[in-house]
Amino acid sequence: MSLIASLFVAQCLFLFGTPRTELPDVCLTLGALMHYFFLAAFLWVNVLAIDICRTFASSGHQSDASCVRFSLYSFYAWTLPALIVAGSVALDVFEVHALYRPHYGEGLCWITSRRALLVLFALPMAILLFVNILLFTVTIFHICALDRITQKALAQNNYSFQTTPPPPSLQRERNRFILCIQLSFIMGLTWVFGFLAALTDLHVLWYVFILFNTTQGAFLCIAFVCNRRVFRLLRRNKDEVAPRQTSSSLNGRSGYTRPTYLFDSDACVIAQETSI
Repeated sequence: MSLIASLFVAQCLFLFGTPRTELPDVCLTLGALMHYFFLAAFLWVNVLAIDICRTFASSGHQSDASCVRFSLYSFYAWTLPALIVAGSVALDVFEVHALYRPHYGEGLCWITSRRALLVLFALPMAILLFVNILLFTVTIFHICALDRITQKALAQNNYSFQTTPPPPSLQRERNRFILCIQLSFIMGLTWVFGFLAALTDLHVLWYVFILFNTTQGAFLCIAFVCNRRVFRLLRRNKDEVAPRQTSSSLNGRSGYTRPTYLFDSDACVIAQETSI
């Protein structure tokens, strides 16, 4: 939810706040907030990559509480972009270093200096993408090692690895891993087109950047909500409700009904997966 919230606020500011240049102080504030929430969105994708890599690397032996871990993740993902943006605002307000001043709000409620855009936004984003790639590589290594161990254990028990499905927890972590790769790809590719468009000023690249940037929310919805687990949960609830409605109509009165599956293990899994 933190990733979705940060990206939602950043997108709203980008769509509705960018052209608000009639009030310089407000425009500077909008540009700084947009800078902060876009960086926070990339940090939360990095948090997701860290958590998945940690899950596979620890082999299931995790001693710290999930709430403590989430608090540390939140401190990391919300504080680091705040430090970057605070430094950027200080450069702009006090004119400490004119070369790297972001020039918030000068013709656009965003970073208008190309040099500052590269240093204060593109560089942190590139570092995060590089770290994510390293984490993905380590995660793939641990997944392959875990598959080899599982295959060897199944072979000793005369089971077929191809026909035996992995444990639900392992399959869930693999799905999160694939999702994290997709998020990093779509968000990274979006801003690659954005930087290329800013450097070349080609209308085609601007159109591609706008298309990718405005569809990130739809991608998040598809990735987090439109999946087989959610559809299976909805189908199970539908199958559970239909017999009760039929029984109620036949008896002409309402009676005791069994609880639905709204709060079963699948729903808990979905809630846990979307907490980040």
